[in-house]
Amino acid sequence: YQRRVHGGRSVGLFARRTAPLYHAFTWPAAYSTTPLPTDRDGLKKVYQSGGLVMLDVRGPAEWAEGHLARAVLAPHTELARHLEKLPTDKATLIGVYCKAGVRAEAAKQELEQTYGYSQVTNLGGYTDIQFLDE
Repeated sequence: YQRRVHGGRSVGLFARRTAPLYHAFTWPAAYSTTPLPTDRDGLKKVYQSGGLVMLDVRGPAEWAEGHLARAVLAPHTELARHLEKLPTDKATLIGVYCKAGVRAEAAKQELEQTYGYSQVTNLGGYTDIQFLDE
């Protein structure tokens, strides 16, 4: 089972992930193009220091079920309406997440290609990064 999204990259069950998942392992540095640390502890330090803007691109109902404490809600279908919530500095580190990573990837592409942000990372799903608030 695979689905194709932006740029022909495959996502879904058994697909190779294009964004780091922050579980008990670390991606090799050469594999990742993210400006963020690729290990759990490093990512947590950046998040806790306030050096990372977290963007939750799920809908309001999913947001109400749980979200990161420092996250900003901006549903991916309404991203343009929520730009005032983002920093004006286009080099700000932004982490985007949703439920599984598909909507986060769409939002990442839009932020980079349409709005000129240069340091955007698809962090995958909320369950992948819940540890940041622990």
